[in-house]
Amino acid sequence: PKKHLARFIDRTIDDFDLAPFFARYAKDGRRGGQAYHPAMMLKVILYAFCSGIFSSRKMERMVYDSVATRFLAANQFPDHSSFANFRNRHLAEINDVFVQVVALCKQMGLVKLGHVALDGSIIKSNASKKSTILADDVDELLKQAELIIEELTNKWQSTDAADEADPHTIPEELADAELQMKKLKAVKAAMAERKAKQDALAESRIADERERQSQLETPPEPPSGDLDLKSLRREKGLSQASLAKLSGVARRRISFFESGAYSTRFRSRIPV
Repeated sequence: PKKHLARFIDRTIDDFDLAPFFARYAKDGRRGGQAYHPAMMLKVILYAFCSGIFSSRKMERMVYDSVATRFLAANQFPDHSSFANFRNRHLAEINDVFVQVVALCKQMGLVKLGHVALDGSIIKSNASKKSTILADDVDELLKQAELIIEELTNKWQSTDAADEADPHTIPEELADAELQMKKLKAVKAAMAERKAKQDALAESRIADERERQSQLETPPEPPSGDLDLKSLRREKGLSQASLAKLSGVARRRISFFESGAYSTRFRSRIPV
């Protein structure tokens, strides 16, 4: 949209003289690939600050995920190392440009630049009756802007120092689609084998439990023989417990026999 902050930053940075940046590149005399244009880097970094982003890794992700940032980056994709190296090489120049941006915004009457608060200034904006400001006022304005930018760049540096790997990225070997599918298939096969073993173990446990339950529910088979325990217990006046101890037959079985479930005649070790 025309009123979007990204358009304001785009127009503002384009109006600055970036000769100090190019002079430093010439002074360094380094060889290698062509560097990203300072204007593009400044736009993305300032927009990140205004969006509450102070991590080079998150700035890298913004140039992919954020439409506004891709607009400012002109569909270029600097990585987090590029942002960090740009800061390390041009920190003084970055601070100088951003101080002037903040001072201009304050002079125009802006109290916020995205998430960056610019209020608290004693300087009147251009909307006042005065169309110009005094030199002392400019000095005060720049001092306030310097404090704001110093805080932002310090936060950028400290955040990068404590920043961990981007949680939205995957290992290099998984970036290859074919290799990724092979690993996924291998993991799925291992998981399927593990599940089959667990299912077999569960079925075995269920079968064992059913067998145990059936043994508990089925009355014991009576031993064969011709000894009448019921009559013997009545004849000798024994309790079931005493008869069980004497005969070697479980008390539970004697109860089954006496209830009429089975014949009560069977062999015993009781001397007759």
